Amino acid sequence: MLALIRQATVRPVRRVATKPTAGSKRRRLEEKAHRGRTKRDRGASLDQD
Repeated sequence: MLALIRQATVRPVRRVATKPTAGSKRRRLEEKAHRGRTKRDRGASLDQD
């Protein structure tokens, strides 16, 4: 029981934020552009006959 209490009082090691990789940045920007195109294409067509 005492070991359980001691274990509960120990603070977990804090995670250090790391820099995003070049690949993850590229994938994020590609996905943002894709979402933007999707949203842009949802609008009403401006074709006039």
